[in-house]
Amino acid sequence: MPTKQTKKASPLRTWVKMLATTNQMTGELRKVVVEKCGMTLSQFDYLAQLEREGNRGMTLSEVAGNLMVTGGNVTGLTDRLQQEGLVYREPDAHDRRSLRVFMTKEGEKRMATAARIHEAWINDAMGELDSKSMQSLADGVDILRESFKNYIKEK
Repeated sequence: MPTKQTKKASPLRTWVKMLATTNQMTGELRKVVVEKCGMTLSQFDYLAQLEREGNRGMTLSEVAGNLMVTGGNVTGLTDRLQQEGLVYREPDAHDRRSLRVFMTKEGEKRMATAARIHEAWINDAMGELDSKSMQSLADGVDILRESFKNYIKEK
């Protein structure tokens, strides 16, 4: 729903708009998650990964791969989440050299609350998009994702 005359779309102009909007939204969401959930956005993302895995837990390398961060970052995040009583580590039953991380009951409770707050904020922030615009945006992102996967394969 542009309020002013939109210039003809180009890949660069579109990329800059997407990046600027994502950065603005992420910055605001980061504040909300800290203020209302008492955790950083990185901690929220970490717990969301564990939640998706359910009772299986995850190795630190799996968490790092999913979050696209280094092992050192995940170790620090895990330490802080464990100190807060939100996660615990156990030796991997199939590979005693590895540790698996699981959410505690308190972690599950805090994550459920944080997920509701997170989703409500996203819904609010994107509330001006009607269903047709939302579908067009989602379809466009899907096309871009597929196009980029193909681009990477060719390189």
